[in-house]
Amino acid sequence: MEAMETKTQAQLEELLGTIVEFMKQKDPGLSGMLEPELVCCDFEKRSALIRYRKKDWEKNHRGEMHGGAAASMFDVAMGITISAFTGGENVTTTDLHVSFIRPFFGESFDIEVEVLHLGKSLVRVRAIARDTETGKEIASAIANYAHMHDYDYIATLE
Repeated sequence: MEAMETKTQAQLEELLGTIVEFMKQKDPGLSGMLEPELVCCDFEKRSALIRYRKKDWEKNHRGEMHGGAAASMFDVAMGITISAFTGGENVTTTDLHVSFIRPFFGESFDIEVEVLHLGKSLVRVRAIARDTETGKEIASAIANYAHMHDYDYIATLE
């Protein structure tokens, strides 16, 4: 099946939900181990809200989220959001910049992803992580992704 551009809120919700569930249930790697949860998405704003719950293996010696785990959460949240907006197309990260504002001490974190530019070759995305309980901003990220037009991501979901 060839990926087709997502054109409605309902298509976006369905595809994001499918991608998130696939990762949680069938991806044995880091993306699946992070267990992203879809909170909501907005087709018009080209955004999604992805939640992560902190696990013991993600903590550093101070009990906060390890920076590498947090960067991975940004990468996965942004990647799955792009995939949903492109109808399931696979993308690969070309660069990722994370700015840490305060430690990730909370038990869960919401990452709000916004697709800034959805081009034919590259996609530009930004995201903000907030502590779910306090709503305080704890980090932000900006990244570019390249389309992988020759890889059928939807087929791997079936």
